[in-house]
Amino acid sequence: RIALKMGIIDADYKSKLDELLTEVTGALPELDAAALTALALHDKKNADGKISVIVPVREGETKEIYLTADEYCKMLEEAL
Repeated sequence: RIALKMGIIDADYKSKLDELLTEVTGALPELDAAALTALALHDKKNADGKISVIVPVREGETKEIYLTADEYCKMLEEAL
C-alpha cells in the first residue's frame, strides 16, 4: 500500500499482491500504526534516523525507501 501511495506500483499490481498475501496469511489482525512504528525504529537497516522500507516495484523487483517515523506512521494509519 505504501508503494501504491508513493506511485511506485499501480493498482493492478497491488491487487495481485493483496490476493497473494491474503491467500498465504489469511486476514490481517487489528494492527496499531504507532506500535508498529515504534518497533520499526529499531530495525538495523534504518539510516540517518529514517525507517528502511522494502517496497515492490514490479514482479521480481523491489526498492528500498527511507521514511521518517512520522511519514511511516501516517502511511500505516492510512493503509490499515
